[in-house]
Amino acid sequence: MNFFTNKLVILFVFVLSAAIFADAQTWTAEMQVKSKIAGSPQVSPDGKRIVFTVNAAMMTADKSEFVTQIWLAKTDGSNAFQITFGDKSSTNPKWSPDGSRIAFELGDSILVMSVDGDGLTLIARVTDVHSLAWTPDGQWLAGVRGNSAFAYTGNGFGNLAASTVF
Repeated sequence: MNFFTNKLVILFVFVLSAAIFADAQTWTAEMQVKSKIAGSPQVSPDGKRIVFTVNAAMMTADKSEFVTQIWLAKTDGSNAFQITFGDKSSTNPKWSPDGSRIAFELGDSILVMSVDGDGLTLIARVTDVHSLAWTPDGQWLAGVRGNSAFAYTGNGFGNLAASTVF
């Protein structure tokens, strides 16, 4: 009897699954384009917030492309909101050590903004940057471009001094 019951349960699950999936929509290219993809999560130094990117399709009459923007949320996923906007992708967000600022890339620029969205500062115009990192004291921002490392500093990053590090 146990053998018969197991077979009956398996048959029931199979029929139920087939009925459920029969009503499901088939995945289409249009659905794929409408999907938003989250990435590059960085937890704040105090562990209370997370900065991340969201990649979404930008479809207008004259443009069709994917654009990435930066979002903030609490680490439990609540209170999520977008902090960068525009036609170009904002990528590679990095928290400052004190958690008050976020450095990121926007096209050929490196920018720093306060967490509340104020005080957007252009740090440098440089292409092909990756691996942005803050120094522990928050006074320098370093990165890699091609085969060279670089660092930027300044009084609040207002007056920049660039240094190439090898």
